[in-house]
This record gives sequence, C-alpha cells and structure tokens, in this order.
Amino acid sequence: MGCNLEPLLNIHERDFDDIARSRIAVDGTNLIFKYLTKIRKQDRMLKDKEGRPVSHLFGIFYFIINSLENHVQPIMVFDGMPIREKRVTPSWKIERLVNTWKWHYFYTTKGNVKKGRELFKDLSFTFNYIIVETIELLKTMGIAVCRAPSDAEAQCARLVIEKKARATLSQDHDSLLFGSHYMIREFNFNTNTFKYYGLKETLKRHEITQEQLIDIALLIGTDFNPGIKGIGPKKGLKAIQTHGTIENFLAAKRLEIEWNPARIRNYFLHPITMKFTPLFHHPNLNAVAHFIGKRFSKSRLENGLKRLRKAAKNFHVVQTSISRFV
Repeated sequence: MGCNLEPLLNIHERDFDDIARSRIAVDGTNLIFKYLTKIRKQDRMLKDKEGRPVSHLFGIFYFIINSLENHVQPIMVFDGMPIREKRVTPSWKIERLVNTWKWHYFYTTKGNVKKGRELFKDLSFTFNYIIVETIELLKTMGIAVCRAPSDAEAQCARLVIEKKARATLSQDHDSLLFGSHYMIREFNFNTNTFKYYGLKETLKRHEITQEQLIDIALLIGTDFNPGIKGIGPKKGLKAIQTHGTIENFLAAKRLEIEWNPARIRNYFLHPITMKFTPLFHHPNLNAVAHFIGKRFSKSRLENGLKRLRKAAKNFHVVQTSISRFV
C-alpha cells in the first residue's frame, strides 16, 4: 500500500503536453490492482467463459493505447520477490503456488477447462497468473516491460535516476523514498491531466535529506514496518526535524521497537534492482488479436487494434527538457 506522504508534498496539476514525447516508468503491479478493483461486474472480478480473470486485460490494453495517443511511451515494471520484511506469504503457500502452476500447465495442455477454472479459487495463483499474462500482452503490443527482482517502484526509480524514463507513475509515494526524481499520480485520460510531485522540491521545502524523508516514512509506517502509533506525516516531519534521525527520536522518547530502522532505511537507499534497457517494438497486431480476441467483442477488438496501429506508428521518442517539470 505504500506510505502516505501526501500532506508533506507540493502537488502540481499538469497536462499531458508537459510529458509529450517522454518515457514514463509505470508501476504495473499498482496499475493492475487499480483495474481489478474498478473493472468489475456485480462487485466481482470479470472473468471469461473459462474462469480466467479479464479486468486487467481491458485496463492495460486501453491504458497503453491512451498513453501512446497522448504521446507518452510507458515502460511497464512489475513486482518480483519482496524482501523479508515485506514477505508475508509462508513457505507452504509458496509451495502450493508452484504446484498450482504445474496443474495449470497440465490442464491447459489437456484442454480440461473445468479443472483449470477451479485453480483460480487460489488468489495467490490468480494474481501471479494475471502478472504473467499481462506481461505477455504487453510484449505483443511492443511495449518495454520487465519484472523487477524485488519492488517495481524501486526499479522504476532506477530508470528515472538513469534518465531512461522521465518520471515514475504510481499511486504510492514509495517511488520518492526509492529516489525517483519525479513522480506522477492519477493519469486522467478524460481531462488529459495528472498530479506531479518532485523529490528535490520536497526535500528543499522541509530542509531535510533523502535519509530523513525515509525516516519520516518509517515513523508513519511503510510496507516494511508498522510505524509508531499516533504518528502521521506532520508529526513525523516535526520529530525528524527536531531529533535528526529516527534512532535519536526513539532514544529521546524511550521507545522500543521490534523492527530495524537501519536495515529498512538502507533498503530504500540501496534497493534490489537490475540493469534494464527498455526496448520498444512495433506492435504485432495479429498476436494481440490472438491473445485477447476471445475475451473482447469483435467491434471492441477491431477498434482497439486500429487505434493501437495508428498511435504506435506515429510515436517518435524525443526526450523533453527536464526544465519542463520545474
């Protein structure tokens, strides 16, 4: 879920002209959660006749098309294996997930739709299946995509730091904690606007360092620690501005905790990422049609492919000046 730093950030509303001809690193896992929550029928996840989820395919398919039509080229990044503090799945569940994948392959090759449908009752399998399937769809659409070794937001931040992407698109503020220079939220294709946050601007405004911003987040609570009860963004800021570090604050207040601030801080400062060079290709329209054809209506599919062909053909990568974000 990330850490809520909203009250401490300067929020700017921009339009898509400000990021035209740019590449944006997208937290794909975060985006999938959004579509699984919003694209539903009778408050249930949309599924096809074989019991497979489809909400993510509708959402991602049109997100890519809308982005390209607005001259924004998304680099899609998905979560890998979380670090120990974030990992809540016991070993027996991981073993069950592996076995479920084996049975999925078996039923798929044997054409046993009924048995395959039953596998989706396992939510862990369902979500992993969704990520794998989404990546395959993105590849057919010619979009650069990777599955990070750990957190997607950390990998996105590295892409921004290495100037392979202009900003990180995510609903969570963890992108800033991982060092992404710029963060974007709430892409609105109806108004062609988005919310924008700058890391350096935030640090300068409150006269704090990156390490201190992380300490504030640790006091509030992150995906890796529960935080300190009663401390929100404003109290956390005041505590770090007064005491300098979370360790000094805990000592002054004589508070004991069961988690290691130094370890988690270090993970935000030096996250597990990999070298990744985004590669884009012209979409394989036949492959896209084959992949999602049975799940989309004929008219919806034909219209979507027409839009994708036109948007991808007219897209040219031209880096915008960083001053346009200031």
